[in-house]
This record gives sequence, C-alpha cells and structure tokens, in this order.
Amino acid sequence: MIAVGIFLTPAGMAKSLGSPFWLLVVWLVMGAMALCGAWCYGELAARFPEPGGGYVYLRRA
Repeated sequence: MIAVGIFLTPAGMAKSLGSPFWLLVVWLVMGAMALCGAWCYGELAARFPEPGGGYVYLRRA
C-alpha cells in the first residue's frame, strides 16, 4: 500500500542532499538496485515455473 510517504519522501531527500544533481544520482542508484532485485525474481521465476512465488523459492532453498 502506497500512502502519502511517496509524496513527502522526495521533498525531504531534496532538502537533505541540497543539490538536484545528488538527488538524481541517488534516485538512479536506487533504481538500479530495484532493477537488480527484479532480475533476481525473474531468474527464480524462470527456474521454478510453479505457482507460489517467494514460498516456492524459500522451500527449495
């Protein structure tokens, strides 16, 4: 569930970082980390093509 934090957090980060350049750098790095997580789940889904998601992956570990 996404609440009002999605609108307040970027403003707080911009204040803390002080520069739009650093805000963009942090945003890009976090986006890359999220993409790595998505790739990991994609690989797991391709390796174990059965319903259950995270439960299946942890059961097989």
